[in-house]
Amino acid sequence: LTRQWNQSQIQTSPDNDGVVKEVISPWNKERVLLALSGQTEKGLEQVQNLFHQDPLFFQIQG
Repeated sequence: LTRQWNQSQIQTSPDNDGVVKEVISPWNKERVLLALSGQTEKGLEQVQNLFHQDPLFFQIQG
């Protein structure tokens, strides 16, 4: 999907997709923050399923 913003065209995810974003912590540069989001229940379920099924994430607790 693409959307127009001012004079630029930006690439976006579909509105019903879940999103996982990693950013360096502003409080401690040796740590990261994970943002888990979704605009719909289905999107949040996608994120939840990723963390339950992906071997890179299954150890995360909190």
